[in-house]
Amino acid sequence: YDTSGRTPDLVLSRRALLEEENRRKAESLREKLVPGAVLHGVVTTLKDYGAFVDLGGVEGMIHVSELGFARVGKPSDVLTVGQPVEVVLLKITPPEGPKGQERIALSLKALERDPWQDVSDRFPAGRRLNGTVMRLESFGAFLELEPGVEGLLHISELAAGGGHVHHAKDKAKVGQ
Repeated sequence: YDTSGRTPDLVLSRRALLEEENRRKAESLREKLVPGAVLHGVVTTLKDYGAFVDLGGVEGMIHVSELGFARVGKPSDVLTVGQPVEVVLLKITPPEGPKGQERIALSLKALERDPWQDVSDRFPAGRRLNGTVMRLESFGAFLELEPGVEGLLHISELAAGGGHVHHAKDKAKVGQ
């Protein structure tokens, strides 16, 4: 009781209550986490190597290689912070050390149809195709036929029509 006649100041915080609620949600969710499970989450952070996703009190990461079958330069090319996503849980690695957290590997690619599944039906041998030059190497050019499907145009094919080609960049340009 304050005898000075002033009303006492009272400072309250919800933080401890919210942290406890999040801890309970996370524990409940961890019981449901099994490889192969399809989960809903929200993208929280984008890094050059992947995207972090809040699954409801537990955070997992989608490595850049698991964003899709097509090549992805950086996660921000495909995702945005705050975007809801549906992901597949690939694996859970137990925590290391007393303060460590488990590592949860997620995938968007696992929900997509594999473009190589019936590639021989869509691109039969001997058929003339159009593609976009994606990379150039000394031995040839890699062409994207459709997102996620690339093929090699060997340097000997680039030299067809005569002459010797030392490097694919002598006959092709990225984006062509």
